[in-house]
Amino acid sequence: MLNEELLCKLQKDLKPIMLIECKQSDANLNLADHCTQLFRYFSVTEARFSILTNGIIYRFFTDLEKPNQMDTKPFLEFNLLDIQEPLVEELKKLTKQNFNLEWRLLFRFCAT
Repeated sequence: MLNEELLCKLQKDLKPIMLIECKQSDANLNLADHCTQLFRYFSVTEARFSILTNGIIYRFFTDLEKPNQMDTKPFLEFNLLDIQEPLVEELKKLTKQNFNLEWRLLFRFCAT
């Protein structure tokens, strides 16, 4: 079993816009245990969205609380084993054809 993590970045115009940290499918996604690398990269890149996932649960973060610092609470959590239709609509905002960096401010209202 591998204990390595994978950090990916999505770019637009050669600038990072989203960071993704991937864990094993049985990994607990507790921030205290896993996000040090994601927090560090978020603060030193231009990315304003990040995702922590184990391939089943996807936790989406941005910097609504303090600019250039990843929030400790996700603004959206999506579980592939418990798909909720309202969350699918929110996810559509993050697709390539609909993506707008300024929409992160709108997610403030859907954060739980």
